[in-house]
Amino acid sequence: AALSRLALCADWGATLRSIVRQPVALEAFHSWLRHSPVAAKQLEVCAAAAQLEDLPPDAQTAAVGEMCERHLGLRGGSAEQALAAVTAAAAHAVSVLLRSEALPKLVLSPAFLPLATLWIAEAEELTAGD
Repeated sequence: AALSRLALCADWGATLRSIVRQPVALEAFHSWLRHSPVAAKQLEVCAAAAQLEDLPPDAQTAAVGEMCERHLGLRGGSAEQALAAVTAAAAHAVSVLLRSEALPKLVLSPAFLPLATLWIAEAEELTAGD
């Protein structure tokens, strides 16, 4: 677990990108942020952007408007405008989350140890599937 923590501390941005793509880690971080609604909302935006990014291009076009409305409160406009808005909001959300220091506090907390084991197993499953 100590080695896992060290690896995660090496690049907080990469760690955040991994967290939003792993349901167990995402839920744990979201729960950790329960007393910080602004940071929790930023995490939701990051997760939505990651989900959108992982979709095929046709599915992105179909989903981006709804995601933009649900997470940013923006309606109308083209799919390109909605994608630009989600991308900009996600970049801002990453910046806010990294400045908040919530991620380092989670990773360095005792609460992270059970999550580290699950997260490593989940990551190994994803890697084995590649």
